[in-house]
Amino acid sequence: MLNLDQNFLAKSQNVFVQKPLVSLADVRQKVQSDMSLAPTQKRDIISAMNRVEAGSGRPLAEIKAGAAEARKLLAGLTPAGLKVSDKTFSNIKSSFALAVRLHGVKIVPVTKRIPVAPEWQALLDQVKTIYLRQGLYRLATFCTVMAIPPHNVSSDTLRGLYKALEGEELVKQPRTILKITITSWNKCYREIPGWPRLLLSSPFKTAPTTIALDKFPAEFQKEIQEWARGLLKPDILDEAAVDRPLSQTTVEHRILQIRQLASHLVNSGRIKIEEIASIAVLLKPELFKEGMRCFLARHEGRSTTRIYNLANSLRHIAKNHCGFSEDDLALLKQTCKRLDPGGRRQMTPKNRQLLQQFDAAENVSQLLCYPEQQAAMAIKDKNTKRAAKRFERAVVMDLLLHCGLRSGTLRSLRITDFDFKADAREESVFLYIPAEDTKTNRPMEFELPKDTAQRLQKFIHDYRPLLSGANSPYLFPGVKGGFRSKNAMYESIKGGLKKDANLNVNPHSLRHIIPKIAVEQDPNAYASVSRVLGHTTMDTTMAHYMGTETKVAGKHLDRLLTKAKETARQRTQLSGRVRKIKGGHHA
Repeated sequence: MLNLDQNFLAKSQNVFVQKPLVSLADVRQKVQSDMSLAPTQKRDIISAMNRVEAGSGRPLAEIKAGAAEARKLLAGLTPAGLKVSDKTFSNIKSSFALAVRLHGVKIVPVTKRIPVAPEWQALLDQVKTIYLRQGLYRLATFCTVMAIPPHNVSSDTLRGLYKALEGEELVKQPRTILKITITSWNKCYREIPGWPRLLLSSPFKTAPTTIALDKFPAEFQKEIQEWARGLLKPDILDEAAVDRPLSQTTVEHRILQIRQLASHLVNSGRIKIEEIASIAVLLKPELFKEGMRCFLARHEGRSTTRIYNLANSLRHIAKNHCGFSEDDLALLKQTCKRLDPGGRRQMTPKNRQLLQQFDAAENVSQLLCYPEQQAAMAIKDKNTKRAAKRFERAVVMDLLLHCGLRSGTLRSLRITDFDFKADAREESVFLYIPAEDTKTNRPMEFELPKDTAQRLQKFIHDYRPLLSGANSPYLFPGVKGGFRSKNAMYESIKGGLKKDANLNVNPHSLRHIIPKIAVEQDPNAYASVSRVLGHTTMDTTMAHYMGTETKVAGKHLDRLLTKAKETARQRTQLSGRVRKIKGGHHA
């Protein structure tokens, strides 16, 4: 962009910010002295502001009293985080919003605060369609403040405009406003003679680094398709075929890995796209090594677990599909060995940090009681749709906590996978998952705890029929009758736990949380945990899912040492008394 200094984006942030600034602490002080408010109303507002300040951990004196800041502040809070009911939380938000409305910054629209420069006004006057002219006003005011003439508008201008929109109090969706601006400009470009000769596009678009499969040579595409079919439906009589079918997701990921390697090699100029006639071409040792260098370059020359796993997956393809010689395979193996970042067979720092919230007994209780809590809330909820979703969430969490299921297995559960057996004493519910439906190709069977079984049956009979797609055979139906999508299930669990329990948990992280809680109760629980999680070896459990138990083991050792010390002290004291008795006897 022409004639702009390096602080362009920083300056852009404040273009639409209204002055003078008023803080939320100023608002609280004004509420205290506002004689128009009833004493109880004043008390409720001040209490709400104090609770928001304490819950957010941010001093109100540091936060501008604008609508945008208030929305962001309240969005980060939950009823569980403030330890209040949904109704009280709603009252807190209403009182807080009232305070900002009464004594916060009085917002004047940008277009009324900033007069447009003559050259921009002349351009806008050419636009006769009202909605198009309105769509360009913010761009015109922004460029007026930043001294950018119409013919100098560029991608950088749009980035600056977006920063300005983020700082504007009245704008809730900056990206939407930016999109409208771009659409309005381009329509004027096509329809108005003399409009500046440039088309605009989103400044956030990035060129895709991975080339689409249909851009590669036809013979390469054909080989990929045939190879994929063999992975999905292997010929059991073919010695070169895989032992068991791979899932569609796994096969798609393998194809993506090949495309990523090929794309890096093409984009870096190591090979021309028309030269890629087969998978084997990409995996020849020297070209394979060059491809790995491209991945390393994105991480400042450092390898990562992801790069190492990618390299190993490609090496196995070279071995099992391409039929490479032992010498070539040895070279590929050597490259993979050099890419090993170390520390792979242990818990990641991200998961370790996530588990720290469960060092607090209160959070453990919140998690384990969550299904019961959700079911109780559902029963009281008069909104049948919301009640059904709550009860469904209770059953989902029951199965995740007690069966340690992976997300894919959970989503594909059918009602017929459950066996309801009644005897003279009580009814039992068993869940059986056949080997072909598990990641490790091992069948899994569980007897559900009594309360979990009761909630499951109530869900199936009373609440599931209220869900969209209830005619589906799957326990957790999708809207169109299939099973629930991965994203929908993820957001339901993560969002629900955050809102109602103030916990940062996603479905897969529960497979780390369960071992932590179990082993901290019993340091010898490794075998049980491994079986429930469906691991083929204990090493997998120990390497990837444990790691926080060291503290518990330390406490257990401390108890043993303390016990040994007490035993030794008692023996010493007893020995001393015996010596005294013997000494007295000889005397």
